Amino acid sequence: MLGVVVFVAGAVLMALEMVGSRLLAPYFGNSIYVWGSLISVVLAALTAGYFVGGRLADRRPQAQWLGWLIAVPGVFVTSMPLWAGPLNHWLVSSGTGIREGSLVSALLLFFLPGLFLGTVSPYAIRLAAQGVETIGLTAGTLYAVSTAGSIAGTLLTSFYLVAWLGVTQILYVLGVVLVLLGLAVVGWGHAGAAQAEGPAIPSPAPSPRAGGGKPGSGRTPPPSARPRSPTVSGAPGGRGGGRALLVGAVLALAATGAAVGAGVGWPEWTGLAQERGAIVYQKDSAYHHILVVDDPVGLRYLKFDDSWQSAMDKADPTGLVFGYTRYFHLAMALAPQAREALMVGLGGGSVPKNFLAFYPSLRMDVAELDPEVVRVAHRFFAVPLDDRRLAVHAQDGRIFVERTRARYDAVFLDAYFAYSIPFHLATREFYEALKSRLQPGGVVASNIIGALSGRHSLLFRSMLRTMQAVFPTTYVLPVGATSGSAIDPAYRNIIVLATDQQAMAPGEFQARVERLEQEGRLPPGTSSLARSLVVEPIDTHDVPLLTDDHAPVDTLVRI
Repeated sequence: MLGVVVFVAGAVLMALEMVGSRLLAPYFGNSIYVWGSLISVVLAALTAGYFVGGRLADRRPQAQWLGWLIAVPGVFVTSMPLWAGPLNHWLVSSGTGIREGSLVSALLLFFLPGLFLGTVSPYAIRLAAQGVETIGLTAGTLYAVSTAGSIAGTLLTSFYLVAWLGVTQILYVLGVVLVLLGLAVVGWGHAGAAQAEGPAIPSPAPSPRAGGGKPGSGRTPPPSARPRSPTVSGAPGGRGGGRALLVGAVLALAATGAAVGAGVGWPEWTGLAQERGAIVYQKDSAYHHILVVDDPVGLRYLKFDDSWQSAMDKADPTGLVFGYTRYFHLAMALAPQAREALMVGLGGGSVPKNFLAFYPSLRMDVAELDPEVVRVAHRFFAVPLDDRRLAVHAQDGRIFVERTRARYDAVFLDAYFAYSIPFHLATREFYEALKSRLQPGGVVASNIIGALSGRHSLLFRSMLRTMQAVFPTTYVLPVGATSGSAIDPAYRNIIVLATDQQAMAPGEFQARVERLEQEGRLPPGTSSLARSLVVEPIDTHDVPLLTDDHAPVDTLVRI
């Protein structure tokens, strides 16, 4: 019984930690700070739980106590869907930073259940121990079983449960499992206590010649030397104990049922989405919490975790809604004869749809990590997966680049979030792999979020330095109104064009864009975007060159 208990407790705790990232991600992103907060809080909770569980087990070595220590966090976990979203929304609305907010949220959500579940292993060891001679084997065995449960919970949740169930359903399953397991342990302990309090079997009368205590002497051994029952007792086991057990079980089940019942029909816990409209679709994929939201004016938005990724005008599915996406057309000024293009990151497919509509001779590959995003883009954002000129590959962008044999005239990078950057798509090694897949004179267009100067510029300037280490020519185009100065501190999307072509002067670059626009080879208005070209050198000496060995992108975003 105790082996089953520690296995399930270990599995539930790790499952809770894995699904915890999905509770925090819609509000704080899916960065290293979120995972650092979760892991630290769970470890702190286990530390406290080991200590408390050991002391409590010495004072109350009864299985009933262990059962309640398991059932209580079960009730807590089933209630999470009711208040986790409002709590995180409040933390974000109050202006709490990503690092501080994710840590506070993790503390409030996971410290208490982690502490209770941390008491299980030391408590189980105390109950299973038969003597000091075997305490090491007992402890080692139970900790091994608990760790095996943790492995099983991690794999089951990350590989299957997140894809099969929503976050809310997973929390309900974990909570109900804990409550039922806890009550089973309470009942097991109560039965053992009742059996121990039953009629005692009379012992043979001691021999008048008893003495010594040696074998065969007939002397009754002292109480401390008598063998103990493996079922630890000591709690009331009569009618009063049975009534208390029944009342406790009813209360635990009622609280769990009330939490689950209240959660049915509860407004979606990802409440931030309500700021733009009605939720059309949501799903937890292996990589994101995906939301599709329709606003009242006819726009449809795609959101990953805490980042709005794409938008579509339902009356004009091939149009571009987000302003930064129009700047990608500037890459075509450097490769006006482009026939083959690659896009890393699909989102809602705005750029591929628009480019295929405007450039009839262009064929495009798209590398998108998440298969669910591909399905959502096709179902809700009119991405034409049956178009022969479009091939969408559900694959990590870097893996695709390193494995493909194709050669491209233009590559578009749009797989970056505001607060969570896939570091392996920002390193020198990645850009070198991209360069090897470009035709001579090909161009890479990358969307980066940051500033040209100031404290919010570190990531952008590091990525620019890294691109300049691979490509001899770069053009920097901040999105929106700009003075063209390299000291502009505004936080915005920035498009960087990188190529091995000979560099053009700003006036020459702008003149080429104007000419191509007049010839109808670029969309109307593209020449106005070219005027945002930064005309001064951007200082990159104080920021790191990003490599696979050292790419502190999360830190550079937050400093």
